[in-house]
Amino acid sequence: MSIAKAAPLAGALVPTEVAVTPGRTSSVVPLIIGLASAALAMVCTFQGVQQVLIPDQVQQIDAAHKVGDLALLTTIAAALAVVGSVAGGALSDRTHSRFGRRSPWLVGMAVISTGLMIVAGTAHNLAVIAVVYAALWFCMNFYQSVLNAIIPDRVSERHRGVVSSAFGLGGALGLGLGVNAVVHLTIEQGYMVLAGLLIVTTALCVVLVREGSLPDLAAPATSAAAAPRQTRLSLFQPFRHRDFTLAFVTRAASFMALATVAGYTFYILQDHIGAANLPGHNVKGAVGILVVTQMVAWIVGVAAAGWLSDRLNRRKLFVGICSLGTAAAMLVPLLAPTWTGMLVFYALVGVFFGAYLAVDLALMTLVLPTRENEGRDLAVLSIANAGPQLLSPAISATIISLAGYDALFWFGLVVSLLAGVAVFFIRSVR
Repeated sequence: MSIAKAAPLAGALVPTEVAVTPGRTSSVVPLIIGLASAALAMVCTFQGVQQVLIPDQVQQIDAAHKVGDLALLTTIAAALAVVGSVAGGALSDRTHSRFGRRSPWLVGMAVISTGLMIVAGTAHNLAVIAVVYAALWFCMNFYQSVLNAIIPDRVSERHRGVVSSAFGLGGALGLGLGVNAVVHLTIEQGYMVLAGLLIVTTALCVVLVREGSLPDLAAPATSAAAAPRQTRLSLFQPFRHRDFTLAFVTRAASFMALATVAGYTFYILQDHIGAANLPGHNVKGAVGILVVTQMVAWIVGVAAAGWLSDRLNRRKLFVGICSLGTAAAMLVPLLAPTWTGMLVFYALVGVFFGAYLAVDLALMTLVLPTRENEGRDLAVLSIANAGPQLLSPAISATIISLAGYDALFWFGLVVSLLAGVAVFFIRSVR
């Protein structure tokens, strides 16, 4: 599964000024446009590749073993994604240049990812696809960690809900655009479009979200070259803080619930619902319709949740309600395993998970233990969404082989309930 008019949203829901790190421009509008555009391209890449391009390539190469093959490729890629997530936060924390801590890494990862997608589009061998897919997921998760770290760098606590919701809005648009752009193209063309979009939006983000140096933070004693060693030693330090650990569990459970279903949406429609029961008997087209449905619902959730959470100064309440709502949505395809049931399911998940994402990033930034390691600690929290990518393929494949596709939705329901309960035990955030 995946992840309005911009002007009215910006004008109606966000303040024109926010408190930011000293030495930065105080206007929130360029910040929101830059972050939202980069998030859009990032989610386009994640969803277009994961939901359509890779499953389609796997099916064309080895249709008889597609479920196991996809599980293997996704597991390898997710393992590299975890490494990329941690490396992105830790290395960017320790980077000091005239262009800032985050921008050089955003540009570098975007360029490398573009090259990898060009190679992926010409690959016709599972081994080559596995290597390129893993390298791409390393770079894109590195990119995501760096992008996330800009928010605590630049935005005051009381406005993080709004900026987080703008980030989520970019993701929602990316969800729909990424999948629907590639379903109407050849595999090679699909990769090229995603690569071009990533480069353009990254350039826009770097221009609009100008960094420079950080005058209020002392340079860490550890050099960038030594960062990996220190990261291994300090990776578990944030878990000494109870609220950080609970936030990690909440996010991990939320993403695991959806990842187990999302990675197999293509095959759920093809084998469980049945291609004959889909519009035009077209699986790729049906995936596109579901994603558009989810995108519209996602925007509804995102548009209000971040602003309202800022207004009420309540983060965990929104996260808890959204997690419980997602659990309830899992009942729909169980009670109605039809094309209509899948449409309703995607609409409900879009509203609840969209609202969740609008507040989630704001919540995560409020449980970070130390200011000087914000990038690293956010990267550790990002393992909570990269980790499910690592584990869910094996979990999903096992569940499907032992109990069928219905069991995926039961699993998602239970894990969503866990997320909804865990967040209410966080003490430092309302």
